[in-house]
Amino acid sequence: MARFTVDEWIERCPKISRWKGYEYLIQKRIEGCVRCYRYSGSFIGYLFKTLEYAGRGLRPIVAYSLDDSLYSGQEKRSDKIAQDSATGEILIFS
Repeated sequence: MARFTVDEWIERCPKISRWKGYEYLIQKRIEGCVRCYRYSGSFIGYLFKTLEYAGRGLRPIVAYSLDDSLYSGQEKRSDKIAQDSATGEILIFS
């Protein structure tokens, strides 16, 4: 139930929306709140404030489509990606 509530907050509340994309951390934070909660009010209020304060340090996750056009519109993001055959590292060329 807590995870469903948090997912709703992420979609509806700007203070909690920074957690979008941090599913693993959300679950860890919920588990931490369950362990640390000491009956000082409602658990849901405690969870909300914990996520609000902890979310201040999170960077929003920005996702890009490889099909997006670049600059003039003639090149796509996928045209700028290559894999180094020696190391296997994925590189983005500018």
